[in-house]
Amino acid sequence: MWAPVGGVGRGTGAATDTLAIPHPPTAVPDSYETFAKPPLPRRERVEVSSHVTDSGPLTRMLPRCPVVTMGCGNLGNRTMSTPDLHLKTMYSLDVDGRIVGTREPEPRPGPLFTLVRGNASSAWAVRADLPPETARVLESLAREEPPISDFQQPPAHAERYASLVNGTVESRQAFTFPEDLPQTGGTVFIEDISLLHEHFLGWNEAEITGLTPIVAVVEEGSAVSVCFCARRTGEAAEAGLETASAFRGRGLAQKVTAAWALAIRASGRLPLYSTSLSNHASLAVARKLRLTPYANKWSIFAAQ
Repeated sequence: MWAPVGGVGRGTGAATDTLAIPHPPTAVPDSYETFAKPPLPRRERVEVSSHVTDSGPLTRMLPRCPVVTMGCGNLGNRTMSTPDLHLKTMYSLDVDGRIVGTREPEPRPGPLFTLVRGNASSAWAVRADLPPETARVLESLAREEPPISDFQQPPAHAERYASLVNGTVESRQAFTFPEDLPQTGGTVFIEDISLLHEHFLGWNEAEITGLTPIVAVVEEGSAVSVCFCARRTGEAAEAGLETASAFRGRGLAQKVTAAWALAIRASGRLPLYSTSLSNHASLAVARKLRLTPYANKWSIFAAQ
């Protein structure tokens, strides 16, 4: 499908087609840093772990699941994480294939330009309010980007992109979950938002449906570590991960993330995880869960 200037691009370093995907607006958070929710004070997201002593009211204990593999359930052939899938999971696009916002219950504007590079292909998009000529140049440069094997490597045209679009650069690593995920115990599905109020800021009743499943460890009637859908489509979901500061360092983050990923697979979607290269706590969770990097997402956000 053809997309006008500034549309989503897909490529392998040579000239390629572009893709337009209409969708209602939705804009940029991050995930543990994996992802949280503005505009209220940013909620802490860091690694932790322990046992549930009280699941509290209106929660459901997650069943102890057998190991789930990538090809199970109704995933069909949707077992591959790709730059194109990552891009479409993160952002809503207008009829011209340009970014109109993030796929969140409360959308934000999204980056001015984003480039997702994998080891076999790349995908890119520009924000809908960029001037057409700037968008054309960005897209032309993005087509020239080669696939990469080092997912911390900056784009070949990083300096040129930065000269065209004034803003803040963010580099993130995107991960896929292993085929085997361990059984999880001591986690619950959150159905009552009041369980989040003691340790986490920024949650509201209206957005709960768009973030489900929300998997948590609950202690003394309050959630202390949660993993939820920061972004979600019919094909995939991006993890958002937060742990209250007093409960970090106990392995809770990997526990809720693994349980969340199993729930996402059971729904027929592919679980995804990404984090900033500077977020060492989130990268540690990825390492402990044996997540596999598959892409680098390099973005420029409007200066605050």
